[in-house]
Amino acid sequence: MVATDSGYIPRTVHLQQLGEFVDQLNTYFGQPDLAQASERALRALKMQDYQHVNKYMIEFSEHATHTGWNDVALYGEFYRGLAERIKDQLLSLDRPQMFQQLKVAALKCDTRYWECQGEKATPSGWNRQAASSSVPVKLGSNLTASSDAATTSHTNPGLGVDGKLTQEERERRRLKGLCYYCGITIDSPAPDCHNSRHPKPAAVGRATFTVTGEPEATIEEVVEGPPTESEN
Repeated sequence: MVATDSGYIPRTVHLQQLGEFVDQLNTYFGQPDLAQASERALRALKMQDYQHVNKYMIEFSEHATHTGWNDVALYGEFYRGLAERIKDQLLSLDRPQMFQQLKVAALKCDTRYWECQGEKATPSGWNRQAASSSVPVKLGSNLTASSDAATTSHTNPGLGVDGKLTQEERERRRLKGLCYYCGITIDSPAPDCHNSRHPKPAAVGRATFTVTGEPEATIEEVVEGPPTESEN
């Protein structure tokens, strides 16, 4: 019970009114320790190398608005939380004097970094020129090989694009008794074929008969081969 001029008020009513007062206070003025919470969040905020600076800038601004810090304090805290790759790039530039200039410079460095990463993933400059110049050579050789294979297939229908007999052609020649090399019947002479299964061609020449002057005549058959180059 709480004593008042009008009597005693139950403590539960008093605590209820205090809770409502705190709720209204938070509604109009926010959390009493919001500034401290924002300061702690800023000091813990750190941009990772794989992140874009835009995300870091948004989170930083959300906490910075509740701290009440000036641009000098925000400048130092913003620089501290930047990724190391951006700090390295900022060293090669003129030092930004204002907080807003620092954010613009960090944004440019981050954009340049991701552009370089994209160029590393795809050929560019001299590499792209070398790659483009090598493509026609490779295509030309492929076209030459394709044209040769097409000519071979046209003159020899049983050959594939690799210059070898197709399985269907091999089976057809086997059933018909044809040579796998020249396509002529295996039982027929083929002087230009390297297959030894072809029969040897008969000797070409003329037959002459000689009668000797002995009492008992004998006939000799002389088979002459084809004339040689010296005889021609």
